[in-house]
Amino acid sequence: FTTEGVAGMLEGAGLTVRGVVYQTGHSFWLYSIHHWLRYGPLGMPRLARVFDPIGALVPLVLATGVDTLRAALGFRTSAVLLLAEKGA
Repeated sequence: FTTEGVAGMLEGAGLTVRGVVYQTGHSFWLYSIHHWLRYGPLGMPRLARVFDPIGALVPLVLATGVDTLRAALGFRTSAVLLLAEKGA
């Protein structure tokens, strides 16, 4: 889905979109790295544990920083929150 497509569906259902927020996707980054290391061609389950979002504080903070910097530079993240209300 695209942000515009979801906004169109919400408006088509009679809602008014009041805001769009691109949130940090830090856990998505870590799960992607974790799964690539654990199940991918490298097959490194011990290293993958370092990137497991549950209990991986340092990588989680770093990934949050990267996404926060991306947002400050005007990039969109994949974690989107659309705020809408009925009957404006």
